[in-house]
Amino acid sequence: MQSDVLMSIWSLAARAERAARAVAVATAGLSLMLAGCQSQPVKPLALFGPQPAPESLFVDTSDGWSLNVLRFAPSSPLQNADPVICCHGLSYNAGFWDITEKTSLPRYLQKRGYDVWCPSLRGSGQSTKPTVAQLRRLFRLNLSALEPGAIAQRKPGLLKADWSVDDHVRYDVPAVLDFVAQTTGRQRAHWIGHSMGGMVMFAHLSSGGGERINTFVAAAVPMVMLHPLNDVFQTMVDNMQVIQIGNAVVSTSLPAIMGTLVGPGLQSPIDRLFYNADNVDYLVGHRLGYQVLEEISAGQFGQLMDMVRNEHFRSVDGSTDYAEQIDRVQTPTLFLVGALDNMATVGAVQWTYNRVGSNDKQFMMFGRINGKLANYGHDDLIIGRHAQEDVYPHILRWLQRHPRPADRGAPEPGV
Repeated sequence: MQSDVLMSIWSLAARAERAARAVAVATAGLSLMLAGCQSQPVKPLALFGPQPAPESLFVDTSDGWSLNVLRFAPSSPLQNADPVICCHGLSYNAGFWDITEKTSLPRYLQKRGYDVWCPSLRGSGQSTKPTVAQLRRLFRLNLSALEPGAIAQRKPGLLKADWSVDDHVRYDVPAVLDFVAQTTGRQRAHWIGHSMGGMVMFAHLSSGGGERINTFVAAAVPMVMLHPLNDVFQTMVDNMQVIQIGNAVVSTSLPAIMGTLVGPGLQSPIDRLFYNADNVDYLVGHRLGYQVLEEISAGQFGQLMDMVRNEHFRSVDGSTDYAEQIDRVQTPTLFLVGALDNMATVGAVQWTYNRVGSNDKQFMMFGRINGKLANYGHDDLIIGRHAQEDVYPHILRWLQRHPRPADRGAPEPGV
């Protein structure tokens, strides 16, 4: 299936009307790579004043992995607000939240007084990852693997070749929550999870971890894959062994190179699972491929495919059905879904919303039919061209309605 997708990409690129554009984009992409491809300097809103640059911190998990956490500390912190943790999804790292100033939810909240933390789960970003993954990143001319500070603090990954989503639930989530609590002195936090970054929180909450979470924002989070499947997922099921081999050999290296060179301009069927190209700027798509895209481990892939085949998100050994026990979740939860999401479909997110046990919950769909500026796909909720206008204010208002428990009833901070 991967070979068919790649052939379709190259055939599209070969069309005469795309050729000139591809050459120009490749040249621009190479220039950005050699320049380090750093985000543009932030131009703070005059209303909020300048903000500190994000701080790169590290915390060890109880099973011996090192996690990199980016902290966006505000210059004028709110006194009645718990910290906010933003957790990325499968095949991404913490950079997903801060691709550009316009698509940076952490900077948006930081300017409004929130202390925001963005972890890279194991196997991603500057956290512990397999050495081969670091080498593949260098092959893409991404020099982040050579950052001296990260090399000195992250644990080596030569012998850490595989991990599962269960490992994120059992080790990464508690390590991040403990670290944020110890650093800030606040025992509770808001958790904003995108895709798998929300799945791990639902698993954590349904397993009895709700006392640490003030509220949960579930952005494009699928706990079920409702059947019948769309064509892309059905093809994955029909060709699972071939895809497993391709994931192990090629991984995300070639798709990352293509994304780096052409941004969202040429979409394969798999790309359509992740975003609506009409709602993602070129620079965002370019940096998504170059800076954010990570490799998927065999364990993660196996759990994903089990979910696709059997509908429910379950533990690796099948003993725990995280979707089935979703009614145990009592944490206030905001559900966000894109009208054109082909991964966490509207129906799948509605399924979870209906079953969550909390009485304090809200469901929001983002599309033109709801008066929004664009039709949103899976990633667009965070990195979409109009996300700052359409989506971020709703997240902010949700956080404002849920201040620190001791401070409930205090005046809400201004937008």
